[in-house]
Amino acid sequence: MKYILSTFLLCFINVWAFAQSLNGYVFDNNNKALVGAYILNATTGAHTHSDINGYFYFEEFELGQQVFISFMGYENQSVNVNELQEDLKIKMVKSAVKIEEVIISPGLNALHLFTDIDMNVNPVNSSQEILNQVPGLFIGQHAGGGKAEQLFLRGFDIDHGTDIAIKVD
Repeated sequence: MKYILSTFLLCFINVWAFAQSLNGYVFDNNNKALVGAYILNATTGAHTHSDINGYFYFEEFELGQQVFISFMGYENQSVNVNELQEDLKIKMVKSAVKIEEVIISPGLNALHLFTDIDMNVNPVNSSQEILNQVPGLFIGQHAGGGKAEQLFLRGFDIDHGTDIAIKVD
């Protein structure tokens, strides 16, 4: 019984000694909080974002781990945490926004991701509702039922659809 109790206490002390947390603030040169800064623990892959006060928190953190901080319009920073402080203060330095090279390849068709989201958010029940999704095409029903919808394509009246050909693949 003493052996079990001493083993339990030893494990508890060991877990307590190594289970630490890290918290801090991210701000700019004017000490203004940066909301939504991305903070990444490079060792574990855990990440968090700063809140409205620039505050962030990692529940499980060990000394010696490296933290990467990034925010749009500011230089990326990395911090090696060798001693735990009450609040880690990270000051970000402004930089120009650089747009990296964009490569479009035929192997990746990301358009279906947008259309899938659009169809889930705005489901359609008729062909008129599908045509409402076309940019520059305005459809209006007038004079009641029994008559084709009035169509306008980029501001031009296309006479109830008689001046346009629509093909569906």
